[in-house]
Amino acid sequence: MLSKFLKLFSERPSIIRPTTQPRTRRYDGGHHTFERLESRSMLTGSWCMTPDAPLNYQPTVDPVVGAVVTAFVSQDPEDANDRYDILTGWKAAADELHSIGASEVSFAVYRQVDQGKLSGGPSVSTVAQAVEYAVGKNLSITILPIFETPEGWRGDYDPTGSERSAFQSDYTQWISDLAKINGIDRFNIGSELNAMVANANNAEFFKNLLQTAETSFAIAENTTGRIGYAANHDAFGNDAHRDLFSQEEFDFIGISAYRWLTSSQNAESVAETDEVASDVFDGFVDIWTNFLDEVELVAFVFFFF
Repeated sequence: MLSKFLKLFSERPSIIRPTTQPRTRRYDGGHHTFERLESRSMLTGSWCMTPDAPLNYQPTVDPVVGAVVTAFVSQDPEDANDRYDILTGWKAAADELHSIGASEVSFAVYRQVDQGKLSGGPSVSTVAQAVEYAVGKNLSITILPIFETPEGWRGDYDPTGSERSAFQSDYTQWISDLAKINGIDRFNIGSELNAMVANANNAEFFKNLLQTAETSFAIAENTTGRIGYAANHDAFGNDAHRDLFSQEEFDFIGISAYRWLTSSQNAESVAETDEVASDVFDGFVDIWTNFLDEVELVAFVFFFF
C-alpha cells in the first residue's frame, strides 16, 4: 500500500507555486547562501512530497519524498534482539524507504518531561547511528525533537519557576547534542510548542536554542544543514509565532498537521488484515490530497501576505 500511495502522490499536481528568497546563514568560516522555504515538504506522518516546479513531482529533481519515523518508548533497550529496539526499527524504515525510491527520512526523536526533567526515548548515540545508516541509503535527514508531559500535549506546556529552569537546561543540552550529529540536512529546534512561543518571557530561550543549534552545526562542520521549527497547524495566525519566525537564523518552517483518513471501523479492518479495500484506499487519497492543498495554502498565505 505504501508504494502505491507514494506513486499516487508523486503524480499529484500542486496548486501553489511559492517563490524562494535567497538568504544568508552566518558561520565562522564565511557566508553560505540558502533559500528560504527550500524544502517546502508535506510531511504526512508517513509520506511527504515537495511541490516544486514544474507542477508534478520529478524524482530526479525534487528532493523530498519520504516519511517521518517515530519511536514513542519510555526507554531504548539498545538491543537488536529486543522487539522494542529503536535502531533496528529505524534501520528497517530506512531500508523500506530506499527500496521504493524515497529520498527523505525524518527521525522524530522522543523524550518524556516530568517536572522539567527529560528522560526516555532513543539515546543520542542511537540517533547518530540511525542517521549514519540512512545517509548510507542516500536519504536526506531531518531531525524532529518532540516530547510529551504527564499532562499530555507539549503544545500546552509552559513551565514556571524551578521547573522552567530545569526544562530549559535539559532541553537546550538535548538540542546541542542532537545538532552535533553528522549528516543532518534539516534540524528542528522544536515542534508544536504553542504555549511557550506565545509567552514573551520565553523569547530569549528560543533565541538561545537557535544559537545552540548553530554552534553545534559549526562543531560538526555542518555548513549545509538548515535549522528550523515545526509549528502546529493552528500557529500561523499568531503574532507570537510570526515574531519567532522572523528571526533570520531560521531557514525553514514546518507545519505539523494531522487528519483522519478513514473511519475507525476501516482503520480496525486494515490493522487486523493488513489489507486495504480499493474504495477505502481511494478515500485515503481523496482526503489526503485535499488536506495537502489546505496545508500548502496556509504556508503560502503566511509567508507571502
